Amino acid sequence: MTALLQHWQLKVAALAVATALWVFVTTSEKAEVVVAAPLEIDAVPPGVQVVGERPDSVDVQLHGLRAILGRLGPDQVRARVSLAGVRPGEVVLRVLPEQIVVPAGVTVLRVSPSRVRFVVEASRSSRLTVVPRLTGSLQDGYRVVGVSVTPADVQVEGPASQVNGLTEIATEPVNLSGATATIERMVALAAPAGSIRIVGERRVRVVVEVTGAGTRNGDSTGGRSTLPGRERT
Repeated sequence: MTALLQHWQLKVAALAVATALWVFVTTSEKAEVVVAAPLEIDAVPPGVQVVGERPDSVDVQLHGLRAILGRLGPDQVRARVSLAGVRPGEVVLRVLPEQIVVPAGVTVLRVSPSRVRFVVEASRSSRLTVVPRLTGSLQDGYRVVGVSVTPADVQVEGPASQVNGLTEIATEPVNLSGATATIERMVALAAPAGSIRIVGERRVRVVVEVTGAGTRNGDSTGGRSTLPGRERT
């Protein structure tokens, strides 16, 4: 025990120096890693859209301190390409190291693939007639005598090749099972196919006039006001 305590100050100092040296080596050691960087598109010109398949990410080889690379989060490395000034058609863009967003102290060595391909198409807007989708069966003796939709049409936008030829858009199903009176529902529009999007309100009011046994004349005259016996949601 006496031998261990001899010159203890020097031993503590040596331990401190060794610890500091270990910390210096581990924090200053350089390393390289390859990560997938999400691909972001900037500056898309008005009147055009990117269509079809496109890469979601590129592989990026990074160089830096091992401690920094080991703490990289999924949102700290991103690749950005600009479509400023492009015209409709096939576009091939280079992805340069300076287009990669990385934390301070990290260097981009290589990007793979170094070129990415996009197909750009002119966009178009159109108004489509809303068609309610009715499902289910009424009780025996009842029937549908009228269907109205408000608004009757909606505007959509998308690539011209997808919008051309479209005239209608359906609603989500309106279930009539067991109905014995006029039904009023607020329903969502069915999601358009492809890259088409709905401009503005995505819900419409559907009124289904039901008549049959026990319905007095004049109780199903239509319109959009609330009538006695109407089921609403």
